[in-house]
Amino acid sequence: MGVMSLRFRRAIRQHQNRLFSLACNMLGSSAEAEDVVQDVLIKLWEHLPDLSADHVRPWLLRVTRNACVDLLRRRRYQQAFVAEAVNSGPRAVETTPMMELSNSELGSRLKQAIQDLDEPFRSLVILRELEDCSYKEIAEVLELSDQQVRVYLHRARRKLRHALGSNDDE
Repeated sequence: MGVMSLRFRRAIRQHQNRLFSLACNMLGSSAEAEDVVQDVLIKLWEHLPDLSADHVRPWLLRVTRNACVDLLRRRRYQQAFVAEAVNSGPRAVETTPMMELSNSELGSRLKQAIQDLDEPFRSLVILRELEDCSYKEIAEVLELSDQQVRVYLHRARRKLRHALGSNDDE
């Protein structure tokens, strides 16, 4: 167990900040991001013996992304349920600034436009533009081909340009 424990600690040191950043960017809440990362690290402990060293990072990013998507779905369902129960319109989603974007009006609009993207477009933009993942890593995390990543990322960027009021298609 000593080797396993060392490997686990090394993986945490190498990846926890990136996982937290990814979860914060997807969820807009540092408290929820901390919970997600903690759950992901527990899953890592369970799966680490089955993962080769070069597959740990993509596996962690995929599990983190999937946990965030599940949480966002639950959040939407709960908000719809509460809104229906009180017979009012849907509540606004809690948003906090994404880590790297400024508080400018354009930054705020961009953050909201990213949050409004459907999956897998939201994950693609966050992984590529905010987390600086390679196309290969994104393909592995989202279980897509390299070509699908490029096509979907192009579509996601086009959706963002449209949401921000720029209608040129390059």
